[in-house]
This record gives sequence, structure tokens and C-alpha cells, in this order.
Amino acid sequence: MGLSNNKIMKDIKIWNYKLNARNELSFKMTIKEWDYSLSENELIKSSETNWGTLDIDIIWLVNWDKTQDRKKKIQQLAMNMLTYAEKSNTNIDDLKKILYKKYNVKSRANLKIEDIEELIESYKMWIYEFSN
Repeated sequence: MGLSNNKIMKDIKIWNYKLNARNELSFKMTIKEWDYSLSENELIKSSETNWGTLDIDIIWLVNWDKTQDRKKKIQQLAMNMLTYAEKSNTNIDDLKKILYKKYNVKSRANLKIEDIEELIESYKMWIYEFSN
């Protein structure tokens, strides 16, 4: 089932979760009235009445995975920066200030994922150089 105008339904409540003998999930969900359209309502109602099936994308699982991955990468960047600071006798706060100024951000959390990944690799290389 496609969401109308590609909007995201928010604060969906899931309850009455069951896993049957065929490993099929069954649950009820409550969707706020402003998160579905009249056509979506009719489609779901018709599907339930006629025992039809719907194709639904559950994007929140993907978003949750991306959020967790991002958090892990930010943690890795923080650890790499700390290791670099210790090995190079640099103040970690100075490294952060340079980073924030270069990328025009107030926190590592505001960095683009591509920048985080690039910085992780850069710090890894610098740490490797200091280790040899």
C-alpha cells in the first residue's frame, strides 16, 4: 500500500502481536486520522472485508537501521579522534573545534554520513602512521 503523497505515518501503535504456527505475523495497528487518506481507508476496509491482501512497505525498520548505523559511525569517529589526540599529543577539544569549523556544524551528529565515513578512514590512516 503506498502512502498518499509519500508522507510518513507517525506514532503508529502496534498491539495484539502474535506469531502463528506458520511463522506469520499478526498484529493490530492504530493509525491517527491525519496519517491516512480516504482512499487508503477504503483500500484497507475493502481488503479486510474481502479477505484480500495488500503490499505494504514498512520504512520505519529501514530508518531505524540507518539511525543505529549512523550512531555507531559517530561513536567510531569519536573513538578515532580520541585515539588520534592521544597519540599526537593534541587536545581533543581543539580537534573538535577544527572539525566543526571545517564542516560548519555544531556537533559530529550534524555531519553528513559521507563526511563521517571519510573522517573515520582519515583518522584510521593517521593513527596507523603514528603507530609505525
